[in-house]
Amino acid sequence: MRDDINNRYSKARKLTSERAHYLEMAQKRTTPPLTRGQLAILCQELPSIGMVNSTEAFVLLKIINAVPAESFRPGSEPPIVFKSNRALAMEAGRSERSISRILSSLIDCGLITMKDSGNYKRHAGKGEADGCGINLKILMIRHDELMSAIRAAKAEHTARQALKRQLSGARRNFRAALQSAPAHIARRLESRYEKINALVAHAAGAETSIIKRAIMLIEWLTRTIFGKNMAHMTCTPANFDKHIHITTPHQIDSNDKRREPNGSPELVQSGYARRAYEKSLIETPRQGKPKQGQSTNLPGLSDLIAAIRPSLETFGLRAPSSWADLAQLMPKMCVVAGISIDARDQAIHRMGAQAAATAVAVTFQKTCSGQVKSPGGYLRAITDRSASGNINLPASVFGLVQQHAR
Repeated sequence: MRDDINNRYSKARKLTSERAHYLEMAQKRTTPPLTRGQLAILCQELPSIGMVNSTEAFVLLKIINAVPAESFRPGSEPPIVFKSNRALAMEAGRSERSISRILSSLIDCGLITMKDSGNYKRHAGKGEADGCGINLKILMIRHDELMSAIRAAKAEHTARQALKRQLSGARRNFRAALQSAPAHIARRLESRYEKINALVAHAAGAETSIIKRAIMLIEWLTRTIFGKNMAHMTCTPANFDKHIHITTPHQIDSNDKRREPNGSPELVQSGYARRAYEKSLIETPRQGKPKQGQSTNLPGLSDLIAAIRPSLETFGLRAPSSWADLAQLMPKMCVVAGISIDARDQAIHRMGAQAAATAVAVTFQKTCSGQVKSPGGYLRAITDRSASGNINLPASVFGLVQQHAR
């Protein structure tokens, strides 16, 4: 019977390379000055790095509380606990077998070291060399190392939570932007989105690098919907039999660098609705010969930004700071308002870059506020009336500003 007990304890106290390393560390290094409270805080934080579970941390806390107060004074003996497994089992509410298994796990993790007597009993001696029990010196030596690992784990968890929130925001923005895209483009982008989303279907289990990659791709898809890259994906639907293929989405290029879309101007002119849903443009324009070199009167950029700011904020678009920024923003406003690329190009060709951008901005704002139901026809009507000089863009802009003020 005695041999069976010895064999059982010898198996539990089997010396491994990790245990030998921690024993050597405890023997060679000096004990840093720490308090019971610092060890207790460390013990409660250990489950956050996965080193121990909650039960093992609770038993370790019971061991720390059993250390005499004199052991934490500077220059005192290292803290050694002489309680038996039976006493620890009664305090922790576990069986003796569970306590033995937990102590072996704590030894393997390098949180405690064990010195057994000849009969595997724990008792105090005259000094560290004579005492046999649970030694917490290795826990005090590794205090700074373990606290650094805990802080790093908390920082990684915080960054991971921020990435998960950013991923949710990217998904929400893409779904909102997808509603404003044409059906044939929405189907293609949605299939790409599903492939990306399948990689991070469960963001809690995905790697950080994969989540970052998914966020970047989803944001790129969202920019594709509102940006000029949308013109590369498919042909633009027209109201006549032959579609107009746009291979290069010209924004505010000069007239000599632009080329006319396929199809004659007469055919293009006949494809849009000439009647716009605004009283000022339903009236028959005055017939007259266009003046040579006539320039359209333009409003101030600050007034124009004040007029379209509500719709820009609604769709998450950044307010332009210059006419060049407004030119870069014009394709996005056309996509949101539903203005075709051909109508935009005709406005640039016949009105000029700044006047066309102003007309698109006015059309964008009135479409978003429900004042215009046919944005393409409205922009083409403005283009036609600008040729005869029968258009007043500043008055339209000031009217929008007054509406916002009211």
